[in-house]
Amino acid sequence: VLRRLWESVARKPKDWTVAWSAMKIPLERQAEALQAFLSMTFKMSEDRARAPTIVAELVKTHKVKMRSMEEVLVSFGRNQDSILAINEEAWHIYAHFLVHVFPKQSGS
Repeated sequence: VLRRLWESVARKPKDWTVAWSAMKIPLERQAEALQAFLSMTFKMSEDRARAPTIVAELVKTHKVKMRSMEEVLVSFGRNQDSILAINEEAWHIYAHFLVHVFPKQSGS
């Protein structure tokens, strides 16, 4: 389902909020679903900022709990060497996600 959404149906982050809601992923399975989604995108050579932007939108629209994403980032941190073997730029997910969740304020 995630691959099909990624490749065709859900092009913009806002499309993902609708799709994620429709999947009705229980809170206790959110981290697992996020990890599967991000792991899938590590293997693709497309836009590197797209996946973390999508996840940031899911967090900002309260479709995914921030705690679930924290669990995923911690898990990826523990396996960083194997993830970087798949995709040298995978570590950028942290920066892209944080920039979209905590954007620079207009006055700063």
